[in-house]
Amino acid sequence: MNICVLIGRVGTEPDMRYTPNGTPVTRLRLGVDSPPRGDSKERQTDWLTVICYGRQAEVVAQYLDKGRLVAVVGRVSSRQFEGRDGQRREVVEIVAQRVEFLGGRGEGARQRPAPEGLGPEEEVLPPEELELPPDEEIFGDM
Repeated sequence: MNICVLIGRVGTEPDMRYTPNGTPVTRLRLGVDSPPRGDSKERQTDWLTVICYGRQAEVVAQYLDKGRLVAVVGRVSSRQFEGRDGQRREVVEIVAQRVEFLGGRGEGARQRPAPEGLGPEEEVLPPEELELPPDEEIFGDM
């Protein structure tokens, strides 16, 4: 079973683009803290790439800001593509099935109201049903 549940802070402003057939795709980086290990009091932050499709991509791009606390339910996906330099690359991403807005950015931060939840008819299209070009054609070198 490939299900992951993550809670973290948005580390980049969401970047929405469109596939050649017009499907919205939004990418963001999510910082997820792990508890301290051993005697260390330092938390380790893992930075993960989260991809949203369809209506959810539009909502995330419109309402999420860098620093916002969110929960993401999705699946881990790896894919290969050929970079502009001709080198074969592999990326691991979280394909979001649901994004929940949990909290703000902190005291005094600009807040946009959280959207109403996506209804069942607005669920995300499975990526297998989308015609996606190589990553660099949508997002360029990131």
